[in-house]
Amino acid sequence: MNKSSTSHLFECYIWLVNTIARGPITRAEIDDKWARSSVNDYKTDAIPETTFHRWHNTVELLFDITIKCNSQGEYYIDEAKELNFSEWRTRMVNLLALISFCPFYAV
Repeated sequence: MNKSSTSHLFECYIWLVNTIARGPITRAEIDDKWARSSVNDYKTDAIPETTFHRWHNTVELLFDITIKCNSQGEYYIDEAKELNFSEWRTRMVNLLALISFCPFYAV
């Protein structure tokens, strides 16, 4: 992997949000998309369960985006209708700028 681990993790978080924001999606569908994703530098067929939950929790902490799972086992963003991607991108860019000034920060 050529990219810094922090930068790649942010790409993974962004990918997860974008994937789930398109509508309810099962873990199997997420894994299928992951296997074909250009972000998948790991070249794995699926996101390991612990990694998926770590990313899910980090997305909530860093971006204040709540990912939920319905009774059919489909993941969705709770406030997707209210999610303003322009605002979200601005927050993300600001966070990335802050991290670039804090070399000891680890995600």
